[in-house]
Amino acid sequence: MNKDELIRFISHYERLTRHALRTVPATADVVYQLNDNKVFKLN
Repeated sequence: MNKDELIRFISHYERLTRHALRTVPATADVVYQLNDNKVFKLN
């Protein structure tokens, strides 16, 4: 992949990930959140 193709590829999945982060927690059975040290906390 050249630079432009890579940017397009990453941008596509970034949009999907951001959408999922906004919508999935409302329907998930379990949600983990990472703190600044990348340690998870169970909500």
